[in-house]
Amino acid sequence: MSRNRLRLSLTKDGALAGLIYINIAIFIVVGIYNAIFYLITDHTPLFFDKMLALSSDPIAVAKHPWTIITYMFYHLDFLHALFNLLVLYWFGVIFVDFFGNLKLTSMYIAGGISGGLFYLLAYNSLPVFYDEGTSILLGASAAIMAITFGSASFSPNHRIWLMFIGEVKLKYLALVYLVIDLIQIPFGNAGGHIAHLGGAFVGALWGYTYRRNGKNVLGWLESILSGIKKIPVKRSRIKVAYKNPQIQPRKKTNSKELDELLDKISQKGLDSLTEAEKQKLFKFKNDPNS
Repeated sequence: MSRNRLRLSLTKDGALAGLIYINIAIFIVVGIYNAIFYLITDHTPLFFDKMLALSSDPIAVAKHPWTIITYMFYHLDFLHALFNLLVLYWFGVIFVDFFGNLKLTSMYIAGGISGGLFYLLAYNSLPVFYDEGTSILLGASAAIMAITFGSASFSPNHRIWLMFIGEVKLKYLALVYLVIDLIQIPFGNAGGHIAHLGGAFVGALWGYTYRRNGKNVLGWLESILSGIKKIPVKRSRIKVAYKNPQIQPRKKTNSKELDELLDKISQKGLDSLTEAEKQKLFKFKNDPNS
């Protein structure tokens, strides 16, 4: 991965990094709280399950409507969190390259919401769940499925390299991902696997319509996120003093041009650059001090 691509993906300004950091932060905070609570009371706390996880009971959801959002950032099991965040990173980098940061965030949220709705509908309508009682849904899997299928539906023949396998087209990788979820439904966590299908549905629908006619079915959500992003937030500025006269800050003009190019890629994707801008970016890559 190139240095500039890594900067787009992992700096504090990247949506992908933001999503990963939020998941990690919630996992750590909840884990520490649960551990302390368990040592003191000898009971597993249910507070975060009620406040962050999505219940299969519509009445509980009506009381805590925010859980349709928060559940997709909430993990309890370490391996579950680790696997989800690794897959989010792998497919998130591809998605950001295609569409930029704003669409990644909107796809993550839309996929999670769709997965939650599929879960609620299944648990309250399918006979297999009649005797299950109340259950909860948590984890980023549905949101990640949306990102995966959004990329695969938009560019099905895009190739990625997998260790021990070689190059694989995105459409085949997404298909395998879907089939694994389908065949696992009878063996446990059926509600969770159905939620994954909800995420895949939104991603596939968005990617297909965007590729066919350029229609963005999540434009309304992007508008909301853009409005939230424009809310002013006061930030303290750190002044840097250069005591050594021989050490000078990087040329302001070139640094500003690089930031503008990276911002454009971040918002609209790499393909939005003109040939001249791509050449300039290549020049920065090979000679950062130019």
